[in-house]
Parts: sequence; structure tokens; C-alpha cells
Amino acid sequence: MSTYFGINSNYNFFGTSSSTSTSGSSLLSDYALIRTGAYKKLMNAYYGDSSSKVDSQTEQAEKQEKVTLKSVKSSAEGLYSSAQALKNTNLFEGTVNKETGEKEYNREEIKKLVSNFVEDYNKTIETAGNADTTSVLRKTVFMIGDVNVNAGLLEDAGISIGEDNKLKLDETKLSEANMSTLKSLFKGAHSIADKVMTKASEIGRLSGVAINKTNGSVSYTSSGDYKNLSTSSIYQSFF
Repeated sequence: MSTYFGINSNYNFFGTSSSTSTSGSSLLSDYALIRTGAYKKLMNAYYGDSSSKVDSQTEQAEKQEKVTLKSVKSSAEGLYSSAQALKNTNLFEGTVNKETGEKEYNREEIKKLVSNFVEDYNKTIETAGNADTTSVLRKTVFMIGDVNVNAGLLEDAGISIGEDNKLKLDETKLSEANMSTLKSLFKGAHSIADKVMTKASEIGRLSGVAINKTNGSVSYTSSGDYKNLSTSSIYQSFF
């Protein structure tokens, strides 16, 4: 007695027995049925119409999740860019006024960078909140935690955190904030900008992995992530 993909070769899908000597011809007959389309009709008759309704609902949900994940990926990429701009800017260093010898800062450009960061952060929180993919949601929660733990410093910079975890910028307060506070918040490694940049990159990557899974493709990505194999797509390819 032998098995094919875990199925006893002496039995077909409908539970009837076939002898070992005819198992090869039975497989050929099954294949012939598959190619003519008769097999699909038999499967539908055997399992009933309810399975097709469930498949339709599942397919619709997967399509919607794919659209959502694309939005998450796009917003996360935008957040990565705005956080990186804050982390790497030299605006917090200022320039020395040759006449007075004092440092001057381009507050207007700093406001633009911070405003972009806040806008992209809020957009990522919103889009990710609409997703049903656990890995994306978990990484978003971690990012929110990194930001919320610095709520006091953010408040000093004119950035408050709402009950929905979104940020609100007070431009007047930002323009009056101590530059050392802004620098510690946004500049260099281990700053909020650095942590958010890292999390945004991971959110974008995980969204991409999840999109590939909804496509039903099978392969390994460059980062070693496995893309799920969709058995339903294999079944449908016969017809």
C-alpha cells in the first residue's frame, strides 16, 4: 500500500476502494477528469455550494487586506524618510553669526521636518490600525511604545500624544523649544527619530511580506522570509 501526498492510493476522494494493480490507471483517469473539467464538477457536488461561498468571502477579505497593506507599506516608507531626515539633519547644530558670535537656528526648516514627521507618523498609525496582519500590528504597537515613553520630552517640544496615539504639533511651542531638547529627541542614534525610522522600516518590510503571501506565491525573499504556498491556487490551476 502506497501513499501520494499523504493520501492512501487505494482510495479515491469519494472513499471507494481500488485495487493496487489498477492504482496507476486510476491516477491517470483522475488526471483525465481534471483536464476535462469533470473533476471540478464532482468536487463541487461532493462538498456542496457552501464551500464556494466561503472561498468567495475569503478571497474578498484577502483582496481588501492587500489594499490595506499596500497603504501601510506606502505610509511606512514615507515615515522612514521623514524620520531619517530628522535624524541626519545638521539644523540642530546651527550656524555661528559672525557679527554676534552667537549660534542661530533655522527654526522654519526645523518646523517643516518635524511637521512632516508628525504627519507621516499619524498616517502610518492610521493605516496600520486598519490591517489584520498580526506582525504589522505588533510592530506598530512597539513603535507607539517607543514614542509614548518619551511623552514628557515631546511635550516640551510642542508635540502632544492623543488618546488615539496620534501626535499633535503646536508650532508656536516648537518654535520656542530649547534646541538641546529638540536635538536629544531627534538627532542621531537612539533618538526617537532613529527608533521610529527602524520600526517604520520593519513595518514596511512586514507589509511587503504579507502582500506576497496574499498573492499565493512560493519562494524565499532576499531576507530569508518564506512566502506561503496557496493550495487553492494549485487546485484552480487544473481548470
